[in-house]
Amino acid sequence: MMRALRYSALLLFGLSGCDGAGVDPCAGVDCSLHGTCEVVDGQAQCRCEDGYVALGLVCHPDYCAELDCQHGACIQNAELGRCECEAGWAGALCDACAEGYHLDNGACVPDEPCDTNPCIHGQCRVVDGQEHCDCDAGYAGELCDSCADGYHAEGLTCVPDEPNACRPNPCDAPHRTVCQLDGQGYVCLCDPGYHLEADACVPDGTDPCDPDPCTGAHEFCTPDGQGGYSC
Repeated sequence: MMRALRYSALLLFGLSGCDGAGVDPCAGVDCSLHGTCEVVDGQAQCRCEDGYVALGLVCHPDYCAELDCQHGACIQNAELGRCECEAGWAGALCDACAEGYHLDNGACVPDEPCDTNPCIHGQCRVVDGQEHCDCDAGYAGELCDSCADGYHAEGLTCVPDEPNACRPNPCDAPHRTVCQLDGQGYVCLCDPGYHLEADACVPDGTDPCDPDPCTGAHEFCTPDGQGGYSC
């Protein structure tokens, strides 16, 4: 009897094995209903349908299928995919040079001072390792992108100013700063809201002679330029 029990135990041990043989690694794995489970080297793996990729034992939509990473590789998680760019490249599709790089024969290479010539209207030169712009005639500014004194913009070009008696504006009397050319010279006009009285610009609507305060026979009201009048 004891020999029979011992034999039965050995038989069961031999059938089950000591390494868990007979246990299906794919048991309970449904690959989120978008693939089939396969055992590879004793481990469960999901073989997903087209349009899905396996992340662990779950088949997720293949978000990378819609991303054409030009200079990088697509990586994704359960919710989205994105391009991981190679060094020097940037952009959603890794199709532009990253900051500090520029395009050279189809490759993004590190910038060197003046490589990209940032001077809009001038030439770049390196001073103590830094970019410095030498502006063309008529241009000024750190990047030579504005007109220099004595020049003005016409379209996209800075051209010399014509001789103009009103540049700079010589009119600096109180409320009389509007310069108007007069032949080769100029005249100073009153600012808006002011008018000329006795060679002074006074606010509109403050004429001391309106209404006429001079009521005597043969009297005429004359503003004195200081807000008063004489008859």
